[in-house]
Amino acid sequence: MRLGISESGVGADAILQGGDATDETGGDIRIVSGYSRKTTSGLVIIETANSGSNGASGYLLLQSGTAEGGDSGWVNVSTGRASGGTAGSISMSVGEGDSGTGGDISFTAGASLEDGGDGGAIILAAGESQSGRGGHAIIQAGSGATGGGDIALLAGESSEQDGGAINLTSAYSAEADTGTLTLATGTSREGNSGSISLCTGDAKSGQAGTIVVSTGTGKAGGDVAMAAGDSTSGRGGSVTISSGASAKSSSGHATIQTNAATGQSGAIEIATGDGVSSGSISVATGSSKSTSGTVEVFPGVSTAGAGGDLVLQGGSSTDSTGGLVLIRSGASTSSTSGSVSLASADGGDGVGSGRFNVSTGSGTGASGGIQITSGGASTTGNSGNIVIQSGSATAGHSGAVSLTTGNSEAGDAGSISLTAGSSKSSRGGSLSLMAGNGSESGDILIASGSGDQSGLLTLVSGTGETFSGNLTIGTADPTDGASGDIMLTTGAASADTTGDISLSTGSRLSVSYIL
Repeated sequence: MRLGISESGVGADAILQGGDATDETGGDIRIVSGYSRKTTSGLVIIETANSGSNGASGYLLLQSGTAEGGDSGWVNVSTGRASGGTAGSISMSVGEGDSGTGGDISFTAGASLEDGGDGGAIILAAGESQSGRGGHAIIQAGSGATGGGDIALLAGESSEQDGGAINLTSAYSAEADTGTLTLATGTSREGNSGSISLCTGDAKSGQAGTIVVSTGTGKAGGDVAMAAGDSTSGRGGSVTISSGASAKSSSGHATIQTNAATGQSGAIEIATGDGVSSGSISVATGSSKSTSGTVEVFPGVSTAGAGGDLVLQGGSSTDSTGGLVLIRSGASTSSTSGSVSLASADGGDGVGSGRFNVSTGSGTGASGGIQITSGGASTTGNSGNIVIQSGSATAGHSGAVSLTTGNSEAGDAGSISLTAGSSKSSRGGSLSLMAGNGSESGDILIASGSGDQSGLLTLVSGTGETFSGNLTIGTADPTDGASGDIMLTTGAASADTTGDISLSTGSRLSVSYIL
């Protein structure tokens, strides 16, 4: 059927309409191409004609009619089943244009005007396969010279309830692995590759949404790996984990921990990579207008076994000096600096507290020294004291304080030197050896060591430009009773003469001795 041409007016319409009905369904319109016994069936082409030089081609409308008391009709576009070949494809495309923006393809599900009714869904599903791989579903934006097109996935808004969710999930597999979910930006030849941003929206009166990255449960739990990008010529990418800031309250916590386990819980390892110079690890709290935060490192409590150890160790070196371990308190510009306390914890009922050991390592040459000093005082203040003291005891003996040098197999053994400080303009420091008080006071024993020839024991006062110091040996005055004796004796001799006792005053150039 072909209508005639109009030379001056609008072309005539061709209307193909099924018959109306009063009580039953209206008549159908069916356009079917011709059947072929041995080859392809005929085409069915529905198209608008090309436009003239000044107009647009006509649009093609395929829609079902409205319904007053029931559902409106379906629009079904499908290809037929193929028993011996591949089922036909469905292709929808917009034509090219010489000017302006390219034409859009819009899929919009139906709205619902019923109170509480849901809007229609849009489902894009690739084809299934009985024995092969299921079909792919590809959504791709268009390419362009000035920029590629964007892909936006937006869930629906809601004025009274929660907004719609977006779920990206790979499919289930009964006997093999589930599908992989990959979020990746494209590669770039000359510029930077694109960024990936995962963020929740703002909340004006509630709590902002949470981002959860977790793996599934299995016989072995899945890993979570975060790695910054490598670099072929510059610096590698950084990894930053930061909690949220607050305009009126505290910032959020940042927690890194392994989960509980019926056996041994997982370890946490923080390490920098290998390199010509390996990177540093810094653990620091932020600055504060009042009190800055505390840094705490402590093992967990054990209810049955020994408590965990805390090890601070400098790095080893195969070619140079080992790394330093420095524990230093905080400085202050207007007050005293912070204290440093190293202590073992209190023991339980009836048991002792832990030992406190300070030692240097052994060496094939000389071992390292131990130096305990207080800081200098640059102004009118005093330098700090050094106190070495054992703890008090309620019922037992208080602990002893022992200063002992190590033994030597071939050389001289080390010396112990107790020296008070010197003063340029005032009196030098005093040196006091005093036994403890008690119902019977403690003894003081000063003796040289034993040997083929025992060492000398010398008591001497210091020299002075005008007067050397006095040397006084005496017993104290008693409160009620006899004062103590003074006894000067030499040792007994089994094969030679015993030693002499000599008391003499010094000559003009000598110093008085008592031997």
